[in-house]
Amino acid sequence: MAFLFRFELEQKYLFLIFLLLEVTSFENFIVKNKKKIGFASLIFFLKMIIAKKQKLSIYTQLFRDGVLVVKQERKNEKKINFIIIKLMKSLVSKGLVKEQFSWRFYYFTLKEEGIKFLRNYLHLPENVFPLTYKQI
Repeated sequence: MAFLFRFELEQKYLFLIFLLLEVTSFENFIVKNKKKIGFASLIFFLKMIIAKKQKLSIYTQLFRDGVLVVKQERKNEKKINFIIIKLMKSLVSKGLVKEQFSWRFYYFTLKEEGIKFLRNYLHLPENVFPLTYKQI
């Protein structure tokens, strides 16, 4: 019963995505940049919805330290590392965070624009800075 409900829920999300992407067919559809996306990759995309608590804790950790280090795990070893990497890559694409990759570790460093964004997102005052910006 739970599987059937989950499948129906995924079907509803798929329909919404089809409307957003202006798709042509239901099984194998083509996005505007001519890449084919199958049903399995869409279900994977739907599972990447990040809870607000998780997002808030990751952003808080990033702002507090100014740097975030994440180990690249093999498939399905640690889902939280994968979520953190994807969330940070979205900030990299916005130009808020600098990314460095070396020996299966990602190093994410806040930029000035990222500090302003996280201050606004976390509702912090102007006099609060990450630890990497403080002088001892």
